[in-house]
Amino acid sequence: MKSLLMKISFVTLILLSAFAPAHADVIPVEGTSNEYFDKGPTMTMLWEAASPMATVVVIMGGGGSVGINRNTTEIKNPTANMMRLLTKPVLSAPTMNVVVYDSPYDLQSGAQALTTRCSDDQLTRIESVVKFYRNKFNHPIWLMGHSNGTLSVAAFINRSDENRKWLSGAILSGSRNESRISKPIDFPVLVIRHQNDGCISATLDNASRHYEQIKSLNSSGTEFKSVSGGAGLGNPCTDGYHMYKEAYPEAAKLIRGFIVQSSPRTAVKNQMQQAP
Repeated sequence: MKSLLMKISFVTLILLSAFAPAHADVIPVEGTSNEYFDKGPTMTMLWEAASPMATVVVIMGGGGSVGINRNTTEIKNPTANMMRLLTKPVLSAPTMNVVVYDSPYDLQSGAQALTTRCSDDQLTRIESVVKFYRNKFNHPIWLMGHSNGTLSVAAFINRSDENRKWLSGAILSGSRNESRISKPIDFPVLVIRHQNDGCISATLDNASRHYEQIKSLNSSGTEFKSVSGGAGLGNPCTDGYHMYKEAYPEAAKLIRGFIVQSSPRTAVKNQMQQAP
């Protein structure tokens, strides 16, 4: 009986550790130029997976400001918590680190709300975060934007050849209509949205046109995927299908699958061998 109880306890411990939340750290990222960092460092939340194959840097929609400070332990933002699922092992699927980028100020206020997303300040901050985590982990970096966040991702990619070289892939989720990658690229890109998304600022027609444009510019793989589950409750641009309400696992599975299939086989194999 004692031996049986010990075996049960051991199995329970393994199961709990396998599905435990990824370790969370608040990490301020300082810029290399004080010119764009007069409002302080860029705060990031790192959810570090046990044996990650990549690191995904997530740029939020809305105003882009989550309010991360040194005492933050949890983030209520739905996009952040959907992406956090990538840090958890699901059967034999590889895991990823997830980094939440937090603007030190609201990007949705004022008449120039959309252009602020593409300002030198914002793009320099994103560049600093991408470089910081690429150097920290020496893993492939994927840059994801949701809704308004896709404006920042597209602008970052268009900004310079150097920026494009830092990335191993990009994810455009619920893309804002104005979001456009306009430079030749050579890394995988996923365009993903909910099939019932009713937000007038992120329409299917615009997402489809952008997808075709990216394909014409991309010498690597470009895919369009749709989420079908969930609930269309609340404001169509801040809740419901646009935010994958009640469909986090489905959306996260599609994103994880694209990253895995788009990554070099050796990277996936090595990650699987390192997994406990």
